[in-house]
Formats: sequence, C-alpha cells, structure tokens
Amino acid sequence: MGNIAFDQETYSAMQAGKPLKTFRKTILGRAHVYVLNPFSGLKESLILQGDAEQSKVDLWSLPEVAFFMKMNAILLKEGSLIEVPQPKTEPVHVRTITEFNDAELEEVLNYKFLKLQNEVSKTTSVAVIYRLLNLARDGGRSEKLIKFLEGRLSELQFPEPKRETEPQQEG
Repeated sequence: MGNIAFDQETYSAMQAGKPLKTFRKTILGRAHVYVLNPFSGLKESLILQGDAEQSKVDLWSLPEVAFFMKMNAILLKEGSLIEVPQPKTEPVHVRTITEFNDAELEEVLNYKFLKLQNEVSKTTSVAVIYRLLNLARDGGRSEKLIKFLEGRLSELQFPEPKRETEPQQEG
C-alpha cells in the first residue's frame, strides 16, 4: 500500500481521543478485520474479541475509513460490524458580562481593579456599563471606580472620530 502522509489533523484527533469513525463487532465470537496503519500506511489485521476495548476499532482519517470499508465490506454487509455513532459535542456557551444579572454584576464590582478594568474594557454595551455605574454608586464604591466607569461610559457613548493622516508632501 505504501507510505501515506501523516497529517496534523490525524495526530491532533489521536491526542484528543476523538476518532473520525468507530466500528465495533456485533457477534459473540471473534471478528478478523483489516485496517490501515495511520503511521506507516500499511495493511494490518486485527482480531476484535470480547465486549470491551478489544471489540472496537477507531479510525482517524478518511483514507483509513475508505480502506476499512473496502477491506471489511462482507462483515459490514452481514452486520457483524457496525459503526458506533460519535457523541455530539455541543459548544459550551460561556456567559458574557452582558448576560449577567445584578448579583453577578456586584461580583464583577468586587474584582480587583485591574481585573475589573480588563472586563469592562472588553464590554461594548452601554447598558451594562450604565448598570455597573448605578450599582457602584448605590453600593458606595470608591471614587476611582466610579470615575473609571463614567469614563468608559463616555467612551462608548461618544466615540472619538477616526482621524485620517494627511499624506506628506514631498518637497
């Protein structure tokens, strides 16, 4: 079969433990299957047995899947091997400061000043800064904090126009 290029995506999937496809045997006995070695690109035979890790095979790249499907077509057709559906991983939603309620905004006001500055500087919502400012005033926060929030609020409400540089004249 020869040597195939071992790409970064395949290696990354192996390190993360996320195979492209997984097949397992459905019969009680052993199943002899052929796979493509992802490192050497050569044909190898595996014996799937038992009902744990030894009863399944993970495939990491499209050439491996194509080779596996071709070489084990009879087992797949008769149902001795089936594809195991991969679990769907939904993206984790990270809440932003714009989604915080008043209690969570109070926690933001309790951050150390540099962390608070960083969090507020990322925020582009006037409403959130205004809510933070009102909570800071009602909570009797420091004048430094209130001035910072007022400054950020004015930056968002009245952005400075971008100045275009005049072309320098050669002379």
